[in-house]
Amino acid sequence: IDQNLYPLHFVHWNSSQYRVFEDAMMEENGFAVIRVFLKRHEDLQKLMDILPAVKHKGRVAEFTEFNPHCLLPEHTEEYWTYPGSFTTPSVTEVVTWIIMKNPVEVSIDQIFLTVFQTLLFTSVEDEVQKNMVNNFCCQQPLKGCTMRSSFPHALWEAPIHQSLTKEKTFQTVLLM
Repeated sequence: IDQNLYPLHFVHWNSSQYRVFEDAMMEENGFAVIRVFLKRHEDLQKLMDILPAVKHKGRVAEFTEFNPHCLLPEHTEEYWTYPGSFTTPSVTEVVTWIIMKNPVEVSIDQIFLTVFQTLLFTSVEDEVQKNMVNNFCCQQPLKGCTMRSSFPHALWEAPIHQSLTKEKTFQTVLLM
């Protein structure tokens, strides 16, 4: 966003429709990704403390007394959403992106999230260890993408249309 990379997002597959991850990879509505902006935040330390125990793929650790709500901003009612692709190769277009407007707080010593950079795509048994860093593709063309907002704003000078959903009014902007 504005030429900046934001390294933290949460990937969820549509398990109510697709039994396994691989099936969801083949469908337009297979995934939802929530992206959050990061600022100062103390509660994140509990998560950061447990990450070394699950550094390798397939590892499991007991994790108690943690409220995942602290990973979301205080006000979740304001966000942008659009259909798109994964940010990692193969950039498959099966994702509904949800980008929170308000930031999540991160403490100053967490700002570089170095513990996240120690995580691996590989298991302990794998000969070659592959870090889970810089695993993103360059910005992709918008291809006429429609972005919706749950709040009123003037994002770009573009045609804006109001569309109704069950519970919210969204502003829709066609991005070229």
